[in-house]
Amino acid sequence: MKYLSLFLCLLSCISCHTEHSAPEGDCPYPITLSEDELLFSPEGGSSNVVANRTSWQLSSSYLHGIDEECEYTRRTSDYCKYNYCEENSSAIMKIECSWFSVTRIDGHTLLVLVDKNEIGSAEREQFIGLWAGNCGPGFRIKQSSEDPIHTQVGGMQ
Repeated sequence: MKYLSLFLCLLSCISCHTEHSAPEGDCPYPITLSEDELLFSPEGGSSNVVANRTSWQLSSSYLHGIDEECEYTRRTSDYCKYNYCEENSSAIMKIECSWFSVTRIDGHTLLVLVDKNEIGSAEREQFIGLWAGNCGPGFRIKQSSEDPIHTQVGGMQ
């Protein structure tokens, strides 16, 4: 009887480890974005990313480790006079870095602006994260370094 109980206990533990689903309530209302990745030419440009919900914030935690300082505009009275602002007083409304900026322009939409890539052969890439409780989606900004049509050897296209 003792061994039967031990066997049943082990069997139930094994069945628990084969299940890889997230715990109940981990992210009950996931945020879905219109884009997972934005691709820009060396000339730069702009694009929008749209979320299916409004209860989220820009996250600064994903920008650590990049080689530049970024400025974060939080909800302040001067900024909010002329721009959209989330009700949360500590929310980041805009991230400005040396080659890109991301601005929350309404409850659902982010405007991404990317400058011209003038650093030669280096491609640029940055992940922008959103935060909403335990949900943390995001999207990647990628910019190519050169237009491949203009860089072929011998002038042949």
